[in-house]
Amino acid sequence: MCLVGRQRELRQITKALKDGHNVIIKGSFGIGKTSLAAGFAAENSRLWQFSLVDFSQTADQMAKALMSQFFPQRRYKSVKNLRYKAKRYILSQSDAKNNIKQVIILDNIVKVTTHRFAFLRELLLGGNYLFIAIVESFLPRQKLFDLRAQLYPAEMIELTHLSKHEASAYFTQAALKYNLAWTKKQIAALAEISRGYPLGMHETVKRHLRLHSLTKYPHDGEACGN
Repeated sequence: MCLVGRQRELRQITKALKDGHNVIIKGSFGIGKTSLAAGFAAENSRLWQFSLVDFSQTADQMAKALMSQFFPQRRYKSVKNLRYKAKRYILSQSDAKNNIKQVIILDNIVKVTTHRFAFLRELLLGGNYLFIAIVESFLPRQKLFDLRAQLYPAEMIELTHLSKHEASAYFTQAALKYNLAWTKKQIAALAEISRGYPLGMHETVKRHLRLHSLTKYPHDGEACGN
């Protein structure tokens, strides 16, 4: 459901990655940046191998997180004991598995430091990865420019609020999925009130499900506004 109304953006991401370009997703809090990337990854796991890392962490923490995702623990039992540069080198030399290109989703880019840039640059130099960078709207313009230069060529996708039609489609699907007895008039009203804000729409559905004492509702991790 988090991908309702994002078909154009999904096509943009697909084209960019197939062309060997990186992707930068930008937008305000709750607009659905992480959900878009995660939903895209779930639907395209046969074409690319996806890994997600929190870019607000230190470079060493990111290296450790990626090592644990890329390599079986039985092969690298001593990952914790490896120095940062060793982990970075191993990651930069990692090849595609089963001829499937690896895509790293860099989530939560709120601050870009010299060390994080150095880590990203090392991974880029290896030429083995594509990137989907999820950028917060308050990232300084110069830092965003530097990030775009680092990831060049990169497709910039800026998420905005959904249209009334798209919001109506979201609430219609929610009604069907969770057996909510909403009329067309009620759905139209919800679409109007929500103003197409994904996180607010998701919270509206959760609130209605709780009010009706239904046990099945979207978990926080599935929030369309992440």
